[in-house]
Amino acid sequence: GGPWNSKNISGFVRFLHDLWNLSLADYQPKKEDDKATRALRRATHQAIIKCTREMENFSFNTTVAQLMAMRNTLKDAQKKGNASAEAWAEAVDSVLLMLAPISPFITEELWEKRGNGYSIHEQAWPVGDEEIAKDEEITLIVQVNGKVRGKIAAPADISNADAEAAAMAEVADRIDGKTPKKVIVIPGRLVNIVV
Repeated sequence: GGPWNSKNISGFVRFLHDLWNLSLADYQPKKEDDKATRALRRATHQAIIKCTREMENFSFNTTVAQLMAMRNTLKDAQKKGNASAEAWAEAVDSVLLMLAPISPFITEELWEKRGNGYSIHEQAWPVGDEEIAKDEEITLIVQVNGKVRGKIAAPADISNADAEAAAMAEVADRIDGKTPKKVIVIPGRLVNIVV
């Protein structure tokens, strides 16, 4: 209930307009780059995994939020134009498939205009690949006595010992050569140095 206000849906309408334009864009990479292709495929598979989980939990608002984030990724990839055409097609088709239960008519139209098989609603839900979705690089938060003192980019599979060494190097000037009493490493997230 409540008074109707068309301004409340303007964000979703803008999203659908963007998706329409992205879906029908004649994407041709300017200069294909393996790193950009991997990044687009990673974002696509991360979105598939998250949207699948959210749909199964009936969290439709967070599904839409994830698809809107994927729209932004597609706009960025289109602007840069260095991901492969195959990665682009996979990303667009995956977004359409995941949006189909929410916006059935527009996705059906776009699916057909993209030259795909009969009815988006007869296609299988996309399956996310955990290996492709895995981040290659993470940001580790470095704390000294519980206060953030830096951030470092590190490989996603960094060992605890390497994370500790990198964190110590990052804050060496802040601990004035003191020997830490304790170093707490939370893998993939943070290193807290207690002096």
